[in-house]
Amino acid sequence: MTTPKGTLIKYDGVYAWEYGKEEGCTIPLYVKNLFIDEDDTIWMGTREGMIRFDGYTFRYYNQGLFNDVIMDIKADPQKNIWIGTLKHGLLKMSSNNDSNQEKIEQYTSSHGLCSEMITNISIAKSGDIWLGSGRNCTVLLNNNTLTNLVPIKETTSDYTRDLVLDRNNNLWITKYTKIFKYNVDSNTLTQVILANRSFETLKDLTVDSKNRLWGNTFEKGAFVIQGSSFIWFDSVKDPKWVEPIAASVNDHVWMSNGKGLYKLKLNSFKFIPFDKNVFYDPTSIAPEIFMAEDNEDNLWMAFHKKIMKYDGTQFNLSLIHI
Repeated sequence: MTTPKGTLIKYDGVYAWEYGKEEGCTIPLYVKNLFIDEDDTIWMGTREGMIRFDGYTFRYYNQGLFNDVIMDIKADPQKNIWIGTLKHGLLKMSSNNDSNQEKIEQYTSSHGLCSEMITNISIAKSGDIWLGSGRNCTVLLNNNTLTNLVPIKETTSDYTRDLVLDRNNNLWITKYTKIFKYNVDSNTLTQVILANRSFETLKDLTVDSKNRLWGNTFEKGAFVIQGSSFIWFDSVKDPKWVEPIAASVNDHVWMSNGKGLYKLKLNSFKFIPFDKNVFYDPTSIAPEIFMAEDNEDNLWMAFHKKIMKYDGTQFNLSLIHI
């Protein structure tokens, strides 16, 4: 997490380390998304560029094409980093991340994109890259060839809120109030209909290790789709206002509503409250928290100007002195 004096705190449940200007840490920007690659390098997208943290040093990308809102970040099997931006289309950064001279490639409408706004990225093991974009379109990037799929009609919103590819080669796509399933093999698109239930203000999707699709909403709780079965977490005690999801390599997912963490399984959930003295900011609304697990099962959270690591123990920030 960051402090009012612009430093970062890393807390593993036992010890706390502070990263300040001498360590190269200044996070003056609001974090919008968080991605951890297979080397446990943390990538953060902000409203004004991208931040890379390898556990020791911070590197900032906020010049030229990176001087933009970073909408999403993903890595392909060759360890290239793909960045979706608000105004500069899709960026590809070469896998030579230890060099100060990374190769940057840009894809825009001049290359065939239907929009310069790339909201979401999902990458298959084959290397195919699926993109969610503005103007109601979904894009496939295969061997440097862009293919725009048939636009999905959604009157309440013209951009994709999230998309994710499952292990059956189904591409799940959320719009504002609708979920669609596109089967890549059969080239068929269907809308997911739930009897006597409507999706309202859909947000994020993730696929867990057992190929179950998890989703969340702003006010109607969270849900999981397993085959043709739906399970909703929306009772009085279940989370209703939930933020972005983080899938675990195990049988659970993480969610948050600004007050604490929810560790969700199919038949249970655990609530872990945040320390309100650290997470609560009386000058702003509840933080939108972006989460991802690293290879050691640590959960990293980024929100507003903060980043925190949770190792599975109860939050105890008594060792931190701001």
